[in-house]
Amino acid sequence: MLAASAMLRLLPMLPVQGLVQNLCFDLSQLALVHDRVDDSETARPRTFDRRGLARFVVCMGPVGALFDLAAFGLFW
Repeated sequence: MLAASAMLRLLPMLPVQGLVQNLCFDLSQLALVHDRVDDSETARPRTFDRRGLARFVVCMGPVGALFDLAAFGLFW
């Protein structure tokens, strides 16, 4: 949002629109409470692989930022 505000002459989204978007996202997360998991998944504890998450963040973070900036440039 900061880059879009700096690159575009208009605001990409009003603050109220950002708040409504966040509220809708939060409400959609309530579905996770009713999610059913197979018994085989809960039979024993799973370990968390931090390296896999770090690889995902390092790869997808800059790619997503580049696509966002490209879209803002296109809109400009």
